[in-house]
Amino acid sequence: MSAKLIDAFFSAVNTGDMDAVRNLFHSDIVGVDNATGKVSNGIDENMADVNEWRGNFSNMRVEAVKHYEFGSTVVTEMKFEGTNDSDMHMPDGTSIPATGKTVVMQGCQVVEFADGKMLNTRQYYDMLGMMAQLGLLPS
Repeated sequence: MSAKLIDAFFSAVNTGDMDAVRNLFHSDIVGVDNATGKVSNGIDENMADVNEWRGNFSNMRVEAVKHYEFGSTVVTEMKFEGTNDSDMHMPDGTSIPATGKTVVMQGCQVVEFADGKMLNTRQYYDMLGMMAQLGLLPS
């Protein structure tokens, strides 16, 4: 059941349906991006995070490769693809200029649900690999 909500979330993110994204978030949602250490508390901060990703990669596509459902928790292997066409704001306040390069990466998302909504999310992906694809690492 909850895996279908992850599919709905990815679909809404991909199409830019931010009202649908907002409606999938629990009022007490906490999102953790383990690659950057960023923690987003509440609906507004989590919406800002989604909008940041969509702004950095306006043609981004996220798709579920496989779901594993355990009670109210869903673990999803996912694929991300997008072209970096906007400056990326880093957690330390600096910005990285847009590269125009495309990133393709695998990741994992763990989501705990309450009341049919996303309560806690944790994302894991290869930040170093992403930066290499963007040409931001020394050769």
